[in-house]
Amino acid sequence: MGIVTITFNEVTPDEWLQMREAVGFPLFEREMAQKALDGSLGVLGIRKDGMHIGMLRILGDGAYSFYLNDVIIVPSFQRMGLGKWLINEAFEFVKNNYCKETMFSISIFANVMSKEFYEKVGFAVRKEIPMKVFVKGVQVGSRQECFNKEWKYKISEINTW
Repeated sequence: MGIVTITFNEVTPDEWLQMREAVGFPLFEREMAQKALDGSLGVLGIRKDGMHIGMLRILGDGAYSFYLNDVIIVPSFQRMGLGKWLINEAFEFVKNNYCKETMFSISIFANVMSKEFYEKVGFAVRKEIPMKVFVKGVQVGSRQECFNKEWKYKISEINTW
């Protein structure tokens, strides 16, 4: 695979949009991408041969609650341990820069097809928390009810206001 390096706040909006397209994530305007990158607590990237091939954004309150968003490894570099490496670096970044002497929480809202990967890197589905997920005026039901045993959305659980 060659040499890959972790970068901090060096992913450009164009690179981010290219990576999003490569993995099938929705695209948006470059200006929105720049604003989102600027609003992140940190953007970790994986660079190979001068080009970013992976990234994630760290969001949160800077004290206790943190979220990983846009965890992306371009398809030709997936299943090589880079995603796990990137997430471990994100944990170290939060611990070393925000939470040196206290506990903290890192959450992720991920594609349900990635469930197995996130469990392998230490995340757990919090089924015991009765929460509702709301997305732009659409109630998606409680987290426990949203997924069946195969981790697919139950269409009947989606109700609009």
